[in-house]
Amino acid sequence: MGGVHETVSKLLGEVCGVEPSTIAADGTLLGYGLDSVRAVELVCALEESFGIAIPDAEVAQVRTVADVAGLVERLAAGANESP
Repeated sequence: MGGVHETVSKLLGEVCGVEPSTIAADGTLLGYGLDSVRAVELVCALEESFGIAIPDAEVAQVRTVADVAGLVERLAAGANESP
């Protein structure tokens, strides 16, 4: 999860004004200051960076940085599968 986690941490840091190196995989999004407005910004940044679409229902399920990274990995793997 290294590359994905690093990118998620970088984007979360930019959105919330937190140094990415201080963001832990088990850290909660609320703990880093992610509110509803910032969540929209983060989702847009993740979608653009990874070339994925993140459904609102999925966003509501994530609580930690690791949850976000796992969701991104799952959606990216699905987007790369050929029909």
